[in-house]
Amino acid sequence: MVSLGEDRWSISNPNYRLWRTDTKAIVGGVLLAVCFSITMQLTERLDTALSGGVLYWFGDLFVFLWFPASVINFGLLGGLLTANFNPIVSLLTGASPMAPRFFLDNTMYVIPMSLFCQYYFRRGDGRMNFKQFFLMCVVAEFCNTFSYMITWVYFFKFTVPVMAGLWFLLMLTSIPGSFMGFAFARAVQRSGVADV
Repeated sequence: MVSLGEDRWSISNPNYRLWRTDTKAIVGGVLLAVCFSITMQLTERLDTALSGGVLYWFGDLFVFLWFPASVINFGLLGGLLTANFNPIVSLLTGASPMAPRFFLDNTMYVIPMSLFCQYYFRRGDGRMNFKQFFLMCVVAEFCNTFSYMITWVYFFKFTVPVMAGLWFLLMLTSIPGSFMGFAFARAVQRSGVADV
């Protein structure tokens, strides 16, 4: 059972399993995937209108709501389901010129997050505090920026100083995103959706 513990600045999941294949994990991952996709349909269009597909600041910001909640509660499989449903919808709706890249982007968030969860929940008391959650978000954002680099180098032909500035802007999303994501992950746990 997922519990919040006594500390309001920690998330607890002592029974965390990296690869959950039970029905609850699959249904939970798909439920969060649909919610994530609804959110992304708005943010992708906003980001495309503001940057033409160069930078997805709002999309990256709201990734921190859905991916950690899915990975913390439903493991890597739930996270992958949540992460890779929206790229299909984006391709079908034409929400973004960079939609084919979203499969790689989203997977590069979920894998480091699930490994962090495996490490923090399996050691000690099965708890992740906010500092650890913040570190998880920063590392996941860092991994995600490599897929952006591929696009910036090969499609947009940006110079190194331009890429450094864009990289810095993307890394900034992990700061407010981690606060939002932590509060949302705790709310998902409190809701009982993830109870097993």
